Amino acid sequence: MKRGVLLIVAAIVLMGTVGSGAVYAQDVSIVNIPFQFTANNKVMAPGKYEITITDPTVISLTPVKGPAEFVPTITRLAQRAKPITDAEVVFDKLGDQYRLSELWVPGEDGFLIADTKQPHQHHVIKGAKKG
Repeated sequence: MKRGVLLIVAAIVLMGTVGSGAVYAQDVSIVNIPFQFTANNKVMAPGKYEITITDPTVISLTPVKGPAEFVPTITRLAQRAKPITDAEVVFDKLGDQYRLSELWVPGEDGFLIADTKQPHQHHVIKGAKKG
């Protein structure tokens, strides 16, 4: 009896985990970043990246060549008053350095990735939703 209940609970937990991950795994954008940048304290090369929202707290950046970098998010940002039609990746620019700051996907709240305290400018790169 205990074993049967345990199996049912495990199946429900697994379904909840897989089900919630599937919602975010569909949010994939392709973006071409023409400059070197920092994400999660790692220097990333210029190039084309597939950006996947793996869950509300982690975003993966996968270059055309090389392994994915998993970047934690700080918080969600309320949707903009004017809806966007293309994905947007926002960088904080300090001098000639770029730091991944925000990710926006059409129809969703944004993701804050880095909170730069120093004076900086924003640099936005538009991407396309995959699929």
